[in-house]
Parts: sequence; structure tokens; C-alpha cells
Amino acid sequence: MRFERAAVRWLARLSLERPEVTLIELRDAAAALADLPSSQARATLSGLCKRLRLPEASRVLGAT
Repeated sequence: MRFERAAVRWLARLSLERPEVTLIELRDAAAALADLPSSQARATLSGLCKRLRLPEASRVLGAT
């Protein structure tokens, strides 16, 4: 993974700032981050961000 440290920080911040995120969602997000820049990984992360009310992140990830 090219940006592993940034991905770990993003997951940590997500779990702190969005307490409603589940362990399964964090697991799926970690897997998607490892698979970036695939379109499926972007879609997974975009959907999670949308559910957690992070519209800007969802928009950026949804862009192709």
C-alpha cells in the first residue's frame, strides 16, 4: 500500500469522530483503502462516507 500511514490515520480519525461507525465498516474501509485506486474501493469508501454524513469525502471518492 502506497499511503499506509495516511490510511491508518484516516481510519483512526474516522473511528474517533464518527462513533456510530462499526468494526465491520472499519474493516471494510481498511480493505478498500488497501485496494485504492480501484473503482470498487472508491465506491465502498464513498458509500461509507455518505452514510456517515461526510459529503465532501464521498464526493471526492465518487469522482472519476
